[in-house]
Amino acid sequence: PQVIFEFCNEEEEIPNDANGNTTITLCSSDGLIALDPPTPNSGVDIFEWTLDGNCWIGEIPAGSTTPTGCIDYLIYYDVINPELATNCVDFSIQPAGIVSDNACSDPADDQISGCFDPFVELPVELLDFTATKLHHEILLEWSTATEVNNAYFEVERSADGLRFESMDVVKGEGNSISLKEYTYIDSSPLLGKNYYRLKQVDFDGSAEFSEFVAVNNLNRVRLNLYPNPTSKNLNLDISLENYQWQIISTNGAIMKNGTQELTSLDLSDFAAGIYYFQLGNLGDDAILFTKQFIVTK
Repeated sequence: PQVIFEFCNEEEEIPNDANGNTTITLCSSDGLIALDPPTPNSGVDIFEWTLDGNCWIGEIPAGSTTPTGCIDYLIYYDVINPELATNCVDFSIQPAGIVSDNACSDPADDQISGCFDPFVELPVELLDFTATKLHHEILLEWSTATEVNNAYFEVERSADGLRFESMDVVKGEGNSISLKEYTYIDSSPLLGKNYYRLKQVDFDGSAEFSEFVAVNNLNRVRLNLYPNPTSKNLNLDISLENYQWQIISTNGAIMKNGTQELTSLDLSDFAAGIYYFQLGNLGDDAILFTKQFIVTK
């Protein structure tokens, strides 16, 4: 879980001295464990942080001045015992400022306390997602800056960028505030353009989709027709799996088609003329390769 708290100083700056340090104490319940010190969303951290059990203690040293204005801090926790964990992180401030949506403010010498409720669950922060062609394979790489309740990534692929199908699942890190890197290899990419996207799924089943990335996979395909010209049998050498094919005449009429893998075709019933053999991915209407051949009589 992740909590965001906002420390605000009132318009009158609070001068700190030996009798009035500014201190924030943030304590989690027994079922939680603090991961890293609170970090500001932007700007310079004005506190010096120390960990005491389940509590982070931030202090602005004596003799300094608490800046005017507000700073948002992020705090990360891991759930180690769901039965003991509560949806709350207790805080206390001396002297008082304004904290988060609680809008608490007291005179400078008073102490305030309260509870952040609820946790703010932020989504997985995806830094990048790339697809690279490596010989006969496609390498997918992505990384995250933070992860909250990330169960897994589902890798999806499409031939047209619209209809995606699930390929595999890559386990997530659950909760993390450090850089995490992932890879996945598509060992049997589609002929032509391959579109990929990630479906990030939380432990509760909620999901979000990444933008898609695309890569061309054309230069590995071998398509040879022989003999050409032919009077009867046409032999085919195709280095592709899961394809569909068709033969069309010069006027666009479909003479033969199918989805079975071919090594030869009987063209004895074809009239003399010019024809075109076309090849595409199985289940995709796009024609990716076309080769001309001639039938003689």
